[in-house]
Amino acid sequence: MTSLQIKYFMTTARCLNFTEAARQLYISQPALSQQIAAMEKELNMQLFVRSKGKVFLTPAAVILMHDLPKYEKMYETILKNAQYANEGRSGVLRIGFLQGQPIAPNVVERYFQFREQFPNIAVDASCGSFGTLQRMLAEDEADLIYTADFEVEDNLSYCSEPVAEDYAVILLSRFHPLAKENITGLEQLKGVPMITLRRQESSWIAGRVEDDCRRAGFVPRVKYADSPDEQILWTEIGLGFSVTNQDSYGCLNKNLICLDRIHLAERKFVFGWKKDNVNPAIALFINCMLA
Repeated sequence: MTSLQIKYFMTTARCLNFTEAARQLYISQPALSQQIAAMEKELNMQLFVRSKGKVFLTPAAVILMHDLPKYEKMYETILKNAQYANEGRSGVLRIGFLQGQPIAPNVVERYFQFREQFPNIAVDASCGSFGTLQRMLAEDEADLIYTADFEVEDNLSYCSEPVAEDYAVILLSRFHPLAKENITGLEQLKGVPMITLRRQESSWIAGRVEDDCRRAGFVPRVKYADSPDEQILWTEIGLGFSVTNQDSYGCLNKNLICLDRIHLAERKFVFGWKKDNVNPAIALFINCMLA
């Protein structure tokens, strides 16, 4: 039984006249009769009784006339919800955010615009390190990840859109012996261990900073941390220097100083997603971010 057949039945049941019902439906009377007959055959029950030029409802038709409007409304709601889901206007969007990194203000502002525009899309947010976000995306545990551009830009399976800019800085404990010196170059940190994330977490960061040190004339002694939190902790207690983003939470730590006079790489923060992810909410979210 189709929604069109329901419409034909309800109109005929209200009019109790096939000719008048056909006129209201803008179809021919024979076409209407065929549709009603098809409906009766599908349901295996008689719906109308014709007697001496008059039309009467059968008991089954009375029940249908009473209850079908509720079904029709529910059916329309189901179709609308399915359409919304197909267009990404409802459903769930899973986003992983980089641990230890505040979300850029413009991204937060557009995120709330997205929530206002698409209130039926539930957002499931979580955070993780570089490696955790990579795994979440690879194993389809996240639809989008908010991370540094170098984590996704070379992966041909991913798409990404830059949404914020930042640059790398060096952090050093405020109580480190070198903290009182006027440090303007990376070469002044020769002999100080470099604290960075394990290569399993982010091979780019460790390799890039090591290259910067070599250009400054020395090979750093590397101390690998398991997480951004551990990296900041070790830096805080004076075990070495670390590299982070200028807007990271580490730069807000009062026990650390930010050596922003040493020029390091500029970075972009992006939203990355897998090319084969069919969640339509991704496109709606990215469009909001780029508006």
